[in-house]
Amino acid sequence: MTRLGAYAIYDRENKDPDDAISLEAIQVDAAGNLLSGRLWVHVADAAALLPPDSPADLEARARGATLYLPEGPVTMLPAAAVDMLGLGLHEISPALSFGLTLDAQGEITATVIQPSWVQVQRLSYEQADELLESSADLQGLQRLATAYQKRREANAALSIDLPEVIIRVVNGQVNIRPVLRLGSRQMVQEAMLMAREAAAHFAIQNNFPFPYAIQDAPDSALPTLAEN
Repeated sequence: MTRLGAYAIYDRENKDPDDAISLEAIQVDAAGNLLSGRLWVHVADAAALLPPDSPADLEARARGATLYLPEGPVTMLPAAAVDMLGLGLHEISPALSFGLTLDAQGEITATVIQPSWVQVQRLSYEQADELLESSADLQGLQRLATAYQKRREANAALSIDLPEVIIRVVNGQVNIRPVLRLGSRQMVQEAMLMAREAAAHFAIQNNFPFPYAIQDAPDSALPTLAEN
């Protein structure tokens, strides 16, 4: 899939990019309204290096996730594997890619999941926001992400917007930096939600055992702040 531009968009301090996004196609009408689109979410493919049930695989399963601490991360995978698998750390990278087709309402209508090779460009959120004005790929991705977000909100999804900070300890000094509310950050967040929804649908359709979490459906009429 190196034919497609792929972008790993993260905070500028990030050293282990494990996902990226690509635009394959987008269709709009004469008025500029979205008709349909297809994007890809690429996830670093750890299985390309770590066979199932190998010692490194068992250790990664026991850890469950990379633990991010102010002093630095405690990685789920060995450091050498992170360097080889990180998207955009080398000219091409192995990935598990989720191809998602969206309709005009932001609904996922088709899903393809496949192993791939990707050629990834790394960007900070600030760089991606600057490129949104000139990059057709990023503009298309943002349009699809916005349609998906509107569909979620129409289904009573709630977004909790609280201040966030990044805390780092460097040479014994604590550095605290606020997380900026940028369009590129929301775009990436929506793309990752799409991939999760698509993976769930794929598992259901193919009868795969799959761990998941659920929550109760919202009330049909939620009280407004004025009513409380």
